[in-house]
Amino acid sequence: MIKELMKSLEKISPVTDGRDKMEMSDVYNVRVTIDDLDIITPGKGDPYVVLHLKEYPDKFVFGGSVVTQRFLDAAEQLGTFEMVVDAIRAEPLAVKFTRQTSKKKGENGLYNSYTAMTVED
Repeated sequence: MIKELMKSLEKISPVTDGRDKMEMSDVYNVRVTIDDLDIITPGKGDPYVVLHLKEYPDKFVFGGSVVTQRFLDAAEQLGTFEMVVDAIRAEPLAVKFTRQTSKKKGENGLYNSYTAMTVED
């Protein structure tokens, strides 16, 4: 019984189930298509999105804070995050991820980098 419970807790999201993690940097500056996503909140941390990209059927990627916020903003506009998921599944979204550097220095005195997402035609 405990073995089954512990195995079920290993599953982060249906989007990750049976897939290997890839790094967001692997798809920088490449047009990819988001065809499924989920949002997770690990422990007491902040929520973030888990993305499945059509071009990489056996992989998933975690969205950073900026990408996650874009999808949370969309959820606010549509009403729920589930409505965003349904919309993406019905009409996959072509995007390009790029690495950006913040214009302000962080608390450590250094410029922070983040992943930006641009919607492609």
